[in-house]
Amino acid sequence: MPRGILHLSIGRWEVGTGPILASLFLSIILLFGATSCAEPPSMEQYVLTEDAPGGEYSFLLDMADTTATYTVKVLLVEDVPLPRRASTGPIPLIMKWKTPSGNTVQEKVWMGRGEDILFENYFTRHLFSTYREGIIPSEYGRWTFIVSVPPAEVSSHRLRGAGVSLVKSGPLQGEGPE
Repeated sequence: MPRGILHLSIGRWEVGTGPILASLFLSIILLFGATSCAEPPSMEQYVLTEDAPGGEYSFLLDMADTTATYTVKVLLVEDVPLPRRASTGPIPLIMKWKTPSGNTVQEKVWMGRGEDILFENYFTRHLFSTYREGIIPSEYGRWTFIVSVPPAEVSSHRLRGAGVSLVKSGPLQGEGPE
């Protein structure tokens, strides 16, 4: 069998190709290689309560892409021991943002209303809520995001931990706080 540019031999079977098929084959391999190395569109982090002194759950968020907008979602996990207890009401949270250059902004929000319950079973309650959508950062880079829960609330709600999901979309589709 004449040998082409690309030659594959498996046992007694041989396949040879000419320059056109070889180019097509290599193009497909390169296409798969380029798309498989793409950055994922979302990032999740979770911090256990024992790793959050004073009820401050700290996360590092990479918002360096100048062509993207971002959505931040927050997860709180409560222990709900038997006998089953009703929710103790909304949880006040202080959301603190620290820019890459060190400036800090914060605001108070509440979480734990009925629409925030993502999952519930006999032992845990998962509260999940979109905090901000369409964020266009005032500075691009790595931001520190702190979800601060008053210690009394950590105790009364029996918080197991907190998590954050950062979802990147683009190009610049939304509007949001800086």
